Amino acid sequence: RVESSAVTIHPRALFHDPLRISDGASPSNMLVLCDCWSSDKRPVPSNTRHIATQLFNVQPQAEPWFTVEQEYTIFKDGKPLGWPSA
Repeated sequence: RVESSAVTIHPRALFHDPLRISDGASPSNMLVLCDCWSSDKRPVPSNTRHIATQLFNVQPQAEPWFTVEQEYTIFKDGKPLGWPSA
């Protein structure tokens, strides 16, 4: 039984959006990374940033690297490139 489905977000970091460049006339586009917490003040199960922070605090001298994984499929003539024609 769910008592409350409310999720609160807590901003953790702010970055300039590298994909949407500002034209200079308007404010810069920003990305905000947030932690998600349940109404009972616990991180939601998908809040892996909270777990990562705990692990990284064990060795603060280490410098973890993060990346965004993107997958692409190139199509030619309506089929993925390199797939057999039959």
